[in-house]
Amino acid sequence: MCRGYYTRVTLAAYDFRDGSLTERWFYDSGTTDGIGGYGQGNHNLSVADVDGDGKDEIIYGACAIDDDGTLMYSTGLGHGDAIHVSDLMPDRPGLEVFCVHEEDHALYGTEIHDAATGEILWGIFVGDDVGRGIAADVDAGYRGYEMWSSQSNVVYNVNGNGISLNRPSYNFRIYWDGDLQDELLDGTKLDKWNGNGTDRLFTFYLHNNAKEINGSKANPCLSADLLGDWREEVIYYNSEDPSQLMIFTTVIPTDHRLYTLMHYPVYRLGVAWQNVSYNQPPHLGFYIGEGLENIPVPAIYTPRVATGKKARKK
Repeated sequence: MCRGYYTRVTLAAYDFRDGSLTERWFYDSGTTDGIGGYGQGNHNLSVADVDGDGKDEIIYGACAIDDDGTLMYSTGLGHGDAIHVSDLMPDRPGLEVFCVHEEDHALYGTEIHDAATGEILWGIFVGDDVGRGIAADVDAGYRGYEMWSSQSNVVYNVNGNGISLNRPSYNFRIYWDGDLQDELLDGTKLDKWNGNGTDRLFTFYLHNNAKEINGSKANPCLSADLLGDWREEVIYYNSEDPSQLMIFTTVIPTDHRLYTLMHYPVYRLGVAWQNVSYNQPPHLGFYIGEGLENIPVPAIYTPRVATGKKARKK
C-alpha cells in the first residue's frame, strides 16, 4: 500500500495469515525535502524483480523500494505521471525505467534509468511539466523500444537518437495485430506506427458506444491478455448504459506463438497495479521485438487431470 507523491512518501507491506493482518515493513520518506523518496513518487508505480534476488521491488517513479522496505535509490528528479518498466534496452543487462517528470527544475524532464540502481542512461532537460510519455516497441527497424513524450514532437530510439518528428499518441501500448511490435491505443482509437506516423487499425467508439475513462487521461477500463493467445484485449464501458462493460479482442491471425502473458510475473503484476492512480499499460519484462527464441519461460504449474479407466470410474 502506498500514499504520497509530491512531498512525503509512505509505503507499507502487510501479511495476511490465519485471518489476521500483520505489518511486514513500513517506509516513510519523512517530511523534509531531500531525504530518500521525499517528493519522488509517481501517480503510478511498477513492480518487478529488478535486482535479481527472486523478490519484487516497487518502482515508485523516481525512487525504488526494496523487498524489505528500504530505499534502493532516488534519482531526485521528482514526481511524474507516466512510467514504463521493461527490458527497454535489450543489449544491456537488467530492466530499465522510462519516466517523465512534472518538476520544471528537474535536470531531466524525460529520461531513462537503470531499474536496479537509478543510474540515468540518457535524459532531456525540459524546464517544464512533462505530463505524458510512453515507451513502446513500435518500429522493427530499431532494436529495443522507442519512446516519446508531450515534451516535443520527436520520437527517440532507445539510445536517445531522434528517428521521427511525427510523434504519435503517448497513452497506451498494446499487442493487437500479428507481428511482435506494439500498437498504440489512445482513448478508443487504435493505431499502427508506419515508420513516420500512424495508420488507423480500429475505432472502438464506433461500436456500441464504447467510451474511455479518466477524463483527459483517456484510458481503457483495462487492457490485458485476458483470453490467453498473447495478444491483448481492451475493456470499455457503454456511454449510453454505463452498467455495461465490453471486451474487444483482435481477430487478426498471427504466425507467432507465445505463452499467456499473464503467466509472466512482471506482466501479471502490471495488470494488478492498474488500480494505482493513473493507469499505465502493462509490459513484459523481456524483449520480443526480434523473435521468440530464447525468451524466459516462467515456472507454470497446472492441475493434473486424471485420465483413463480411473477417470471414467469417478
